[in-house]
Amino acid sequence: MNDKRRIARDIDEVMRLIPDFREHNIELHTWQDGQLDLADPMHAAIEILQAAAAHEEKLKEIEKAEEITEDRLENGYWHGAAPYGLGFGVKGEHGQRLTPNHGEEWENVRAVLALRDEGLSYREIEKETGVAYSTAWRIVQRRGVYERAAERTGREESLAE
Repeated sequence: MNDKRRIARDIDEVMRLIPDFREHNIELHTWQDGQLDLADPMHAAIEILQAAAAHEEKLKEIEKAEEITEDRLENGYWHGAAPYGLGFGVKGEHGQRLTPNHGEEWENVRAVLALRDEGLSYREIEKETGVAYSTAWRIVQRRGVYERAAERTGREESLAE
């Protein structure tokens, strides 16, 4: 094991494992620290306390990451790879907002939305545009994302055509 914090993700599991390791004389070695002295009750208790502290630290990191992600989404910033037909604009304080790509993909997005509005199935759209069934479905599901990106860049009329 590389790091003793990787014994288990759950602190309750660590608190069960270390006494089990001691009871069955199982040695625990890490790349960073070498052999951990679990035979000594005080050292075993210290390992449990360190695992609890690491667990608490990880929970705080996760909470902070979730807050940052929520803030980004609330401020109109995309989280993850840009969807088909969209790219990222100028980077701002919270990240980058989505903008329509110039070229064939954006034209395909427009065509998919228009054909779906006309009542065509996803298979018919795939045949008509060459856009894969699953991609066409995601485009339609994300219609609002495409509309907001078009509005932000003044290209909303090009989406409605």
